[in-house]
Formats: sequence, C-alpha cells, structure tokens
Amino acid sequence: MISLRYNHREEFIKYVEVVVCGIVGIAQLGGGILGNLVDGLSCLEYRGYDSAGVALLGPEGLYRKRAVGKVDQLRAALQEDAAAGRETARVESAWFGMAHTRWATHGAVTEANAHPQSDGYTTVVHNGILENVADLRRQLPGVTLTSQTDTELIVHLVSKEIRGGMHVVEAVQQVLSLLRGTWALLLFHTDFPDFMIAARRESPLSVATYESGVSLASDVSSLVEMGTFLCGFGRWRNGRDSAGERRNFMSFPE
Repeated sequence: MISLRYNHREEFIKYVEVVVCGIVGIAQLGGGILGNLVDGLSCLEYRGYDSAGVALLGPEGLYRKRAVGKVDQLRAALQEDAAAGRETARVESAWFGMAHTRWATHGAVTEANAHPQSDGYTTVVHNGILENVADLRRQLPGVTLTSQTDTELIVHLVSKEIRGGMHVVEAVQQVLSLLRGTWALLLFHTDFPDFMIAARRESPLSVATYESGVSLASDVSSLVEMGTFLCGFGRWRNGRDSAGERRNFMSFPE
C-alpha cells in the first residue's frame, strides 16, 4: 500500500506500509490534473468502455464526475461543467486525482455503478474482483448501498473505520486485511485531504515520477508522456532509486 502525502512544503512524502487496472492516479502540485487524468484514461480504454469517471481532491474539497459510455462521454460531461463554471475552484486547486474506465463485472452499465465510487467522504477507484462480497456486506448493517458494485463495500468499510477514530492509512490497512481476491485501487478521504492511497494485490500498477509529482496507472502507456522516470514499486526504498539518487518517492518491494 502506498500513501502519498502533500505536506504543504511543495513536496510529496510517501509512506509505504504494505506493497501495493483502467486506473490512473496523479499527485501533482500546481493544479492542472484533470486534463492529464482524462488523457491518461484514453490510453486505457481498451480495458473497459462501459463507463468512465474522475475524482479530484484538494483544499477546496471533493469533485467527482461520471458518465456512461466511453471516455469521450466523460470528456463531454467535464466540458459541460467547465463551460457552466461549476466546481471551478475544486477542479483547479486539486492536488490529487483518480480516474477509471470500467468493464462491468458487478452490476449493470449505469452511472450509479461507474467509478469512482464514493459516499461523499471516502472515494475509490478499483479494478479486480472481490471474492467475499457477502462476508463484507454483513459488516455493514444498516448501510444503504447506492450501487451494485463490490467497490462500494470498500468505500463504506473505510469510512466506518475512520468514524471509529482511525487515521485513513490505518483504516485502509484494516479493510485490505478483510478483502479476498485480487485488486488494484486508489483511495482518498475528505477528512484527510493530504493523502491519496494506492494498493494492489496481484494486479499491475506502474509509477512515474516527474518534477512536480507522481503518477500511477495500470498500464505504462498512460505514463510515458508525463513521466520522467518509470519504475516498479520494488525498485524504490527510502526515497532513493537503485542508483542512490534522491527522489520524492519511496516504496518497498513486494
């Protein structure tokens, strides 16, 4: 698992507790995330074209937009928001972003089932299949689900732990320990706007670092244009690459 933290000193610090598909994630200073997210998502459309969506988080709060259909339908919905001046501050100030293109496995092809899934606090994009959905659902008595996806269970489980007093990193660790199956996911929570977490189990996730941030994607093709240094998680330790060069990025091998 990777936690990217913006520490308000113009750098990202990365806390890795446990090792971490279309998924794109960006942690970047200075705004301008949305266009890169959508461009990256276009490279992943071969992985799914039932629906697409993005979510952004920064000092002005959460912005989320989803659309049924291909990435072009999402792009049109985003352009409509921009033309109407909706959520401009949240979009322009965001320092974290996630995007997803979906091939439906749990639930019909609807906007409600599109990713990112969110309860207004925890927001998640997820590729993979959870094998213990019934067990996870039993841990959420009284919770009304708004989608047919297994991903929404992750959302509510993390929010439940945070309401109980856990930090977002601890909450994600706890919920990941409950999951059975394979996954790659990105997550953030509005109470912890300095953190975005990436996690994976038996699913690929590539990383690129560049001057002002970090990008993650389920396919290197989404990162090549932006990244100045491509790597696998296992190449990083304590913020230095295998040649000993200092970076704003660290991870542990699997």
